Amino acid sequence: MPEVGDELPWCYGEKAPVYARLQVDARHVPWVVEYLGTTTVVEHRDDGSVIVETEVRKPEVFRSFALMFLEGAEILEPPDLRQDICSWLEPLT
Repeated sequence: MPEVGDELPWCYGEKAPVYARLQVDARHVPWVVEYLGTTTVVEHRDDGSVIVETEVRKPEVFRSFALMFLEGAEILEPPDLRQDICSWLEPLT
């Protein structure tokens, strides 16, 4: 787990940062909150899911992180990042 102050792998790079919002299903919430930190949670939903927000400079690395949850997570924003994962997944279906 990253220590407080450590940057996450998708935060490194020279690109201008975007701020991604990821909805995470309730079953994954304890792990994702421990990994990303409580300050990343921007919304708690009635179904137990949360929305976390994190800085992203390497979309391909963040995509890998989101995919590790399979159907248990969804990139909500920004639209370009959401489209990136949809385009990546499309040929697999």
